[in-house]
Amino acid sequence: MKASFTFVDAVQERPIRNRWDLLLGVVATFRILILGEVIYEEHLFPIVELRAQLARWLVSGFPLAEDFEFVSMESDEPGLVWIRAQPSGDWRVGSAQQDKPSPALLVREDVAEAGIDFVKEVDRWVLEHCDVSVESYL
Repeated sequence: MKASFTFVDAVQERPIRNRWDLLLGVVATFRILILGEVIYEEHLFPIVELRAQLARWLVSGFPLAEDFEFVSMESDEPGLVWIRAQPSGDWRVGSAQQDKPSPALLVREDVAEAGIDFVKEVDRWVLEHCDVSVESYL
Protein backbone atom coordinates (compact mmCIF):
# COMPACT_ATOMS: atom_id res chain seq x y z
CA MET A 1 0.00 0.00 0.00
CA LYS A 2 1.44 3.35 -1.01
CA ALA A 3 -0.45 5.44 1.55
CA SER A 4 -2.00 4.62 4.89
CA PHE A 5 -3.56 6.35 7.84
CA THR A 6 -2.89 4.35 10.98
CA PHE A 7 -3.29 4.68 14.73
CA VAL A 8 -1.98 3.00 17.83
CA ASP A 9 -2.52 3.36 21.57
CA ALA A 10 -6.14 4.46 21.20
CA VAL A 11 -8.02 5.38 24.36
CA GLN A 12 -11.50 6.48 25.29
CA GLU A 13 -10.94 9.62 27.38
CA ARG A 14 -14.53 10.11 28.56
CA PRO A 15 -17.86 8.31 28.64
CA ILE A 16 -19.66 8.45 25.30
CA ARG A 17 -23.05 10.04 25.90
CA ASN A 18 -23.42 11.98 22.65
CA ARG A 19 -21.80 12.55 19.27
CA TRP A 20 -19.37 15.16 20.67
CA ASP A 21 -18.06 12.71 23.27
CA LEU A 22 -17.47 10.22 20.47
CA LEU A 23 -15.91 12.70 18.04
CA LEU A 24 -13.48 14.18 20.55
CA GLY A 25 -13.27 11.57 23.32
CA VAL A 26 -11.47 8.80 21.43
CA VAL A 27 -7.85 9.69 20.77
CA ALA A 28 -4.78 7.83 19.60
CA THR A 29 -1.32 8.23 18.18
CA PHE A 30 -2.12 8.89 14.54
CA ARG A 31 0.29 8.43 11.65
CA ILE A 32 0.34 9.13 7.94
CA LEU A 33 2.60 6.74 6.06
CA ILE A 34 3.61 7.26 2.45
CA LEU A 35 5.53 4.44 0.79
CA GLY A 36 6.11 2.97 4.28
CA GLU A 37 7.65 6.15 5.68
CA VAL A 38 6.00 8.10 8.52
CA ILE A 39 5.55 11.66 7.28
CA TYR A 40 3.33 12.80 10.16
CA GLU A 41 2.68 11.56 13.69
CA GLU A 42 0.54 13.13 16.38
CA HIS A 43 -0.30 11.88 19.88
CA LEU A 44 -3.78 12.32 21.37
CA PHE A 45 -5.24 12.83 17.90
CA PRO A 46 -9.08 12.75 17.60
CA ILE A 47 -9.35 9.74 15.29
CA VAL A 48 -13.16 9.58 15.24
CA GLU A 49 -13.41 13.24 14.26
CA LEU A 50 -10.99 12.61 11.37
CA ARG A 51 -12.88 9.43 10.47
CA ALA A 52 -16.18 11.34 10.25
CA GLN A 53 -14.81 14.05 7.96
CA LEU A 54 -12.84 11.61 5.84
CA ALA A 55 -15.85 9.31 5.34
CA ARG A 56 -18.02 12.26 4.33
CA TRP A 57 -15.37 13.39 1.82
CA LEU A 58 -14.94 9.93 0.34
CA VAL A 59 -18.68 9.77 -0.34
CA SER A 60 -19.25 13.32 -1.56
CA GLY A 61 -16.09 15.26 -2.36
CA PHE A 62 -13.62 12.69 -3.61
CA PRO A 63 -15.56 11.70 -6.70
CA LEU A 64 -15.68 15.39 -7.62
CA ALA A 65 -11.89 15.74 -7.26
CA GLU A 66 -12.22 18.22 -4.41
CA ASP A 67 -9.36 18.52 -1.96
CA PHE A 68 -9.75 17.28 1.61
CA GLU A 69 -8.65 19.31 4.61
CA PHE A 70 -9.24 18.07 8.15
CA VAL A 71 -10.31 20.86 10.47
CA SER A 72 -10.50 19.74 14.08
CA MET A 73 -12.64 21.39 16.73
CA GLU A 74 -9.65 21.01 19.03
CA SER A 75 -7.08 22.83 16.89
CA ASP A 76 -6.70 26.34 15.52
CA GLU A 77 -4.62 25.00 12.65
CA PRO A 78 -6.46 23.77 9.56
CA GLY A 79 -4.99 21.00 7.47
CA LEU A 80 -3.81 18.63 10.18
CA VAL A 81 -4.46 16.09 7.45
CA TRP A 82 -4.88 17.12 3.83
CA ILE A 83 -5.35 15.33 0.52
CA ARG A 84 -4.83 17.46 -2.55
CA ALA A 85 -5.46 16.86 -6.23
CA GLN A 86 -2.48 17.66 -8.45
CA PRO A 87 -2.61 19.10 -11.97
CA SER A 88 -1.43 15.71 -13.25
CA GLY A 89 -4.59 14.06 -11.90
CA ASP A 90 -2.62 12.38 -9.12
CA TRP A 91 -2.93 13.15 -5.40
CA ARG A 92 -0.65 14.19 -2.55
CA VAL A 93 -1.30 13.42 1.11
CA GLY A 94 0.18 15.30 4.03
CA SER A 95 -0.23 17.52 7.06
CA ALA A 96 0.31 21.17 7.86
CA GLN A 97 2.52 19.92 10.70
CA GLN A 98 4.56 17.27 8.90
CA ASP A 99 8.31 17.35 9.34
CA LYS A 100 9.22 16.94 5.70
CA PRO A 101 7.20 16.93 2.50
CA SER A 102 6.58 13.72 0.68
CA PRO A 103 7.22 13.94 -3.04
CA ALA A 104 5.13 10.82 -3.68
CA LEU A 105 2.23 11.16 -6.07
CA LEU A 106 -0.64 8.76 -5.48
CA VAL A 107 -3.34 7.51 -7.76
CA ARG A 108 -7.00 7.90 -6.86
CA GLU A 109 -7.33 4.24 -5.84
CA ASP A 110 -4.44 4.50 -3.35
CA VAL A 111 -6.06 7.48 -1.66
CA ALA A 112 -9.48 5.82 -1.57
CA GLU A 113 -8.07 2.59 -0.16
CA ALA A 114 -6.17 4.43 2.59
CA GLY A 115 -9.28 6.39 3.59
CA ILE A 116 -11.65 3.44 3.51
CA ASP A 117 -9.27 1.25 5.52
CA PHE A 118 -8.89 3.98 8.16
CA VAL A 119 -12.66 4.45 8.47
CA LYS A 120 -13.18 0.70 8.88
CA GLU A 121 -10.40 0.36 11.45
CA VAL A 122 -11.70 3.26 13.58
CA ASP A 123 -15.23 1.81 13.43
CA ARG A 124 -13.92 -1.62 14.45
CA TRP A 125 -11.87 -0.22 17.36
CA VAL A 126 -14.74 1.90 18.70
CA LEU A 127 -17.21 -0.97 18.53
CA GLU A 128 -14.77 -3.37 20.17
CA HIS A 129 -13.53 -1.07 22.96
CA CYS A 130 -16.41 1.35 23.55
CA ASP A 131 -19.34 -0.88 22.54
CA VAL A 132 -20.60 1.89 20.28
CA SER A 133 -21.43 1.94 16.59
CA VAL A 134 -19.86 5.08 15.14
CA GLU A 135 -22.55 5.35 12.45
CA SER A 136 -25.33 5.34 15.04
CA TYR A 137 -23.85 8.43 16.73
CA LEU A 138 -22.94 10.36 13.63
